[in-house]
Amino acid sequence: MTFTEKAWPIFEQVVRDYHKTDSIDAAVPNPFTPQTIEYDLYRKCWIDAAQWHMEDLIRDPEIDPQEGMTLKHRIDKSNQERTDLVELIDSYFLSLFHEVKPLPTATINTETPAWAVDRLSILSLKIWHMREQAERPDASADHKARSEQRLNVLLEQKSDLCGALDALLDDLAAGRKVMKLYKQMKLYNDPETNPVLYKNKTSVRHIAILRFSALGDIAMTVPVVDCLAKQYPDLRITVVSRPFVGPLFEHLPQNVDFFPVDLRKDYVGLRGLWRLARQLKRHGVDAVADFHNVLRTIVIRRILQFHGLRVEHIDKGRAEKRRLVAHTSHGRLPSSFERYNKVLAALGLDVTLNFQRLAQPASPFIDELLGPRGKTEYLLGVAPFAAHRGKIYPTGKLADALALILEQRPSTRLFVFGTPREMDTIRKEWDDRFPRIVFVSDTLRGLGQELQLMGRLDAMISMDSANMHLASLVGCPVVSIWGQTHPDAGFMGWGQMGANLVQQELSCRPCSIFGNKPCRFGDYRCMQKISPNIIAAKIDEIFTGKKPKEIV
Repeated sequence: MTFTEKAWPIFEQVVRDYHKTDSIDAAVPNPFTPQTIEYDLYRKCWIDAAQWHMEDLIRDPEIDPQEGMTLKHRIDKSNQERTDLVELIDSYFLSLFHEVKPLPTATINTETPAWAVDRLSILSLKIWHMREQAERPDASADHKARSEQRLNVLLEQKSDLCGALDALLDDLAAGRKVMKLYKQMKLYNDPETNPVLYKNKTSVRHIAILRFSALGDIAMTVPVVDCLAKQYPDLRITVVSRPFVGPLFEHLPQNVDFFPVDLRKDYVGLRGLWRLARQLKRHGVDAVADFHNVLRTIVIRRILQFHGLRVEHIDKGRAEKRRLVAHTSHGRLPSSFERYNKVLAALGLDVTLNFQRLAQPASPFIDELLGPRGKTEYLLGVAPFAAHRGKIYPTGKLADALALILEQRPSTRLFVFGTPREMDTIRKEWDDRFPRIVFVSDTLRGLGQELQLMGRLDAMISMDSANMHLASLVGCPVVSIWGQTHPDAGFMGWGQMGANLVQQELSCRPCSIFGNKPCRFGDYRCMQKISPNIIAAKIDEIFTGKKPKEIV
């Protein structure tokens, strides 16, 4: 079998696999063993297929300018990955022929084998799409005839290219040709050689990070801010957000300050935002990372940009998320942690996300609340509510799950998180069913105490809500329940295990990014179909694998 007889079926397989989803965001289903030439050929053609379709998308005359620029950067990155992979494939050929002694008359070819492989990979895409045009049911007879003629030319080109590449490899194996590998030096992708990049590259000394809502999204900034602070100890970091979230940042490294902003009282309207921007500038800020990218933060960063500060903002991936909900693309989208980190990278701050957990000081109040613990006593947090109905598991069924847990471990204590109004909707029923229950809002005051309590729990049951993220920050295992929303949208809690997710795989899911859409069937079956037994079993797995925290 010649090399092209091996490569061409792989390229055809890639093109078929890609068009199963026809999405530039689809996960790569590479069936071959890593570090083999087959694996690299599959990767190479997949990059070509995705970039082919990116090029289609960016030519849309109605494309949103911001989405277009994001796509252009993605194409540049894809081009670099394509080049890197071609050079990796050439390294395979160099290794294959390294013991061949060139003949005295050996000559160098104008291109290396892998660049011919590159052309063959792209040719497989051309043939696929030209055949598609030749067979289009809605096309005219003339269009089909022209496409058929072009397809025949492409097939002839494929035959010639395969023959030429195999002949080149035969010549290399026989020593009639000699191979040299000249690395492609793409200056435009290198911040050290692209003048637009290195002339704008300045040292950031004091960065302001903006994020005003929602609580879960603010909580997701904590791992990124913590890693930034630890990896850049000389950098001053000012987190600008609502006053009540201050405890999230209270115990981060000393180079992190919290700037509380009451947008309903102290910084109202355009004049208030102007005053806030001026205060940040006087505070010594020289760069802004907008982790929110809403009208308020756009105004703030534009004012500061006018005054010469460097500003970057989050790409929320709205188009990707729309495709996910429309089921026209599949696979995991970048998480909010990754999106926040990308903003920092744009400011020249490369951060490795290796956050462990949010440290919490000792709390005599929490010690008194918990009291002495028995050897078999587990502490289980429960957060039954979320901002929207599409993210809330029926409280009656959740109570059934808790009853199953307590049947297995009767000494388990329950701590229920939520607002006083939310607690009033379940208080009577749950008080009657569970004698060892604490409604947290009756006892604790403020986010700081809630974090301290979560840090002492053995596990938490939560919806896709802020409490999932808060518990994740303090290292509490969370069994999270997902309805209209989906973890692939990028909102899973930090460090949480996929094994602890509870969700029904329905063809209608996800139907919403935020869980705020009316159910098209009217019954919210994505939640109704989840059995309480599944939730109880997940908690049992966590409890079985650990001892109560105070006994460890």
